[in-house]
Amino acid sequence: MFIPLVCAAAAYGSGKADIRVNLGHTSIITDADMSPDGSLLATTGGDGMLRIWDCASFREIRSAAAPEGWPRVVRFSPDGGRIAWSAENVIRVRSSSEDGSETALKGHAAMVKDIAFSPDGKMLVSGDKEGVLLVWNLTDGKVLKRISFDKKEIFDLEFSADGTALAAEY
Repeated sequence: MFIPLVCAAAAYGSGKADIRVNLGHTSIITDADMSPDGSLLATTGGDGMLRIWDCASFREIRSAAAPEGWPRVVRFSPDGGRIAWSAENVIRVRSSSEDGSETALKGHAAMVKDIAFSPDGKMLVSGDKEGVLLVWNLTDGKVLKRISFDKKEIFDLEFSADGTALAAEY
C-alpha cells in the first residue's frame, strides 16, 4: 500500500489550480518541505527515502536512502542550498542542488522529532523524543549547546526571524 503525494498550486488571481499526484514513495509520506524559492519540494517517507522533486516538472530529481530507518523530518536551509533530514536519532545535512556527500550529525540517544535551521543557516537545532534539544554548528558538525526538557518530547522548533530566540513546543 502507498499513500500518494498530492501537490496543489494555484496561480495568484487566476482561480485555477495545478494539481498533481505523485506515487514516488512506496509507503507513507512522513514530512515535506518546500524550498524558499518554491522550485524544489523535499519529502521523506516510510520507504526509508528522502526524495527531492522539481516543482516545475514535478519529477523526482534526487533521492537518498536513510541507513537508520524511516526518515521523519526534512527541512530546507533559509537560502535553499542545503537540506537537513532525520531518521531515528541521526540528522543528515546535504546539498539540495547536487548529489554528493552528506554530513551525519550524531548526538541524540532518542528519535529526533523536529529540526530547524537558524535564519543565517549557520546552525541547526534538533529536538528528540526524550526532551533533549541540541544546537549544532554546521561548519564543523559539533554540538554548541545541549538543553534537557526533563523527558518531555519535543514536537516543534522555530527560530525567530532575527535568530535571537528559539521556541520549542514540548
